[in-house]
Amino acid sequence: MRPQGVNHFDSLQPTAMRHRRKTMPHRRDAAIASPWRLCRLAAFTLSFVLLQSTALVQAQGVLAPGDAVITGFSGSKAAAAPTTPSADPSANPSADPLDTLTIDLEGPSAKIVRIGVPGAPPQGQLIAAPSTLKVLAKEVGQVFPITLDDGAIPNIYLGQTAAFGLQIVGPGNDRLRKGQAGARWMPGQFGAAGGPGSIYKIDGRTGAVTLFATIPGNSGAGLGDIVFDKVSRSFFVSDLDTGLIHRLDANGQLIGTFDHGIAGRLVRGLPPVADNGAQMDITSAQFDVEDPNTWGFTQIERQVWGMALNQGRLFYALADGQQVWSVGLNPDGNFAGDPRQEFAVNGARSGQVIADIAFDAEGKI
Repeated sequence: MRPQGVNHFDSLQPTAMRHRRKTMPHRRDAAIASPWRLCRLAAFTLSFVLLQSTALVQAQGVLAPGDAVITGFSGSKAAAAPTTPSADPSANPSADPLDTLTIDLEGPSAKIVRIGVPGAPPQGQLIAAPSTLKVLAKEVGQVFPITLDDGAIPNIYLGQTAAFGLQIVGPGNDRLRKGQAGARWMPGQFGAAGGPGSIYKIDGRTGAVTLFATIPGNSGAGLGDIVFDKVSRSFFVSDLDTGLIHRLDANGQLIGTFDHGIAGRLVRGLPPVADNGAQMDITSAQFDVEDPNTWGFTQIERQVWGMALNQGRLFYALADGQQVWSVGLNPDGNFAGDPRQEFAVNGARSGQVIADIAFDAEGKI
């Protein structure tokens, strides 16, 4: 399931549905190939959540027991004729034909696929996995993190991402590689109602798409993960721009934050690392669609990616050394202020991060 011959996203784990651990590049000093080239190879197995509750057997909605919610790049298509002569490949034979592509607004950024009815006992066989719902790029933009709430028919929540690249256009709608005055986001980068840091809600009964929340201060680096706590009915969101873990209430309102770069590092006697305040500015010549160094990511010591809840603690993965930490949660969902390191993953390749965490019924991670 991992694209072959890919540098920028080559850290994606194969057979994500089996491993449940997705890895994404994080190193800001790594040699990066063109995200636009690599996005075209991204598979729809990058992130998923399985719906397994047997209580939903009789429920009617867009989800059924055993369904998977999957996110991935929505695809590209040929753009209309450029209005800027220099962007016309016929006028400039050396121009990169990829500059004539745009995000496919009708392409799916998320799907529900039916994998819960294999039709035969497990034998390592391929099974049919029809798609029962497609959420389009024009509705949610490019998304990666997923969570479900605890409704009788769960609602789906999708978070904005830069994992598949960030694309901008100029005043004439031709694709730009560098920022410039008048640049704007390419249609399909973000949903019609949202922007950087957006979280969308997909109604579990109807499939209707609405903007649920927008994480303040995120300039486009995106969100690492989203998890839902049924005890406090809170959402926890890792923010790759500031490094904060945000707590949202059931209506998407921000009600708390946890800062590992300060509180977590102090536990280990490490010097605190405050967010450097880097922000993405697509109108600046410093912005480069092929250089994540210009995308506003916080420092690696602060980057929080995958998260999961278990026994009253929020587990979270750091990009720095592939470490997994946890912090306690009070019954009301507030952070208990007792971060601790749980373990580090050995043998991970440079540039990998742990983009998701899961626990089984026995509490094994």
